[in-house]
Amino acid sequence: HALGLKHITSSASNLLMEPNIVSSFDGPQFDEILGIQRSYGDIYEKSGGNETGLTATSLGLLASGQTLSIGTSAGSVVVAASDTDFVSIDDESDVDVYSFTTTAAATVSIELSPRGPTYTFTPEEDTQSTWNTASQSDLTVELLRTDGTTTLSTSNVGGPGVSEAISSFSLPGAGKYYVRVTGSTLNMTQMYRLNI
Repeated sequence: HALGLKHITSSASNLLMEPNIVSSFDGPQFDEILGIQRSYGDIYEKSGGNETGLTATSLGLLASGQTLSIGTSAGSVVVAASDTDFVSIDDESDVDVYSFTTTAAATVSIELSPRGPTYTFTPEEDTQSTWNTASQSDLTVELLRTDGTTTLSTSNVGGPGVSEAISSFSLPGAGKYYVRVTGSTLNMTQMYRLNI
């Protein structure tokens, strides 16, 4: 409650904010993490956030045949203690920017996948409903030039719950490139996974 979350009853009784104690798990579960990120943003929103090329979250060097990934933990209602990689767009004004570096001209593919389970829940003093957390916002992915602002390629062909992809894009040379992720839904949080 100190974080601003109300009680909730789920279809599987596996959420921390259930009104009755459940001892089969420890710590916040998916629904609580989603609620916390709606209120406070994901971990990269600290100290001003990663909303521009200047404040981008670095994913490191992209070597030949390698995949850089972020947002790998948001697949299940139940969260293990080792599940710590959750990223999200927390509403229509949030922007997440990531950087990666290449040492030569290269061909890159980028996939942005909305993530999250579907479960039935009842918020405190409300009616029961089913919630598909992987279909909350229409995401857009953009590949940006080394200046961190100029768009090289963009993908927004689907709607809420649909993955976006930039396939086999030829980078003009070595350098630091950027990927920008945005969403379009007012006051809704969308967890996602980004693969480069």
